[in-house]
Amino acid sequence: MYLAVLLGLIGLVMHIWGPDDELDIKFFYTSVQANNFLQGLSASQAGAYLLNEIMDLLFLSTYSLLFFFLARRFYFRKTWMALVPGFFDLIETTTIIFLLINRSWAPPHWLGYATSLKWTTGIILAITILVGFARQLKQASNKTAS
Repeated sequence: MYLAVLLGLIGLVMHIWGPDDELDIKFFYTSVQANNFLQGLSASQAGAYLLNEIMDLLFLSTYSLLFFFLARRFYFRKTWMALVPGFFDLIETTTIIFLLINRSWAPPHWLGYATSLKWTTGIILAITILVGFARQLKQASNKTAS
């Protein structure tokens, strides 16, 4: 419960203070698109984006813990798999932080793939947790009906 509230608060702060557009919310982008986006940022926009990415480190840590505890709660045999989306997000976020600090560097070609893997594994994990939750609800209602 606390993690969900913290996640919501961090997300709200990131939404309010963050830039209007960012690489993190796209499903996929090429290194050319990422480079054009990052080079098009003004100094103040890059600073706001950097602050947002630093907040994203806290955000991804929080949702990773939440996913881990939910996976444990709804019986996953391999709960470590709940950390996979956060791992890809960590790669994405730290790379973007590095690129914002060192504005002369071009984004690596794999950055968009890390973002895409973050979203794909996160969606799969969320669906799997929901299925586990539904299964437990069904088992509980079967026990009470017996």
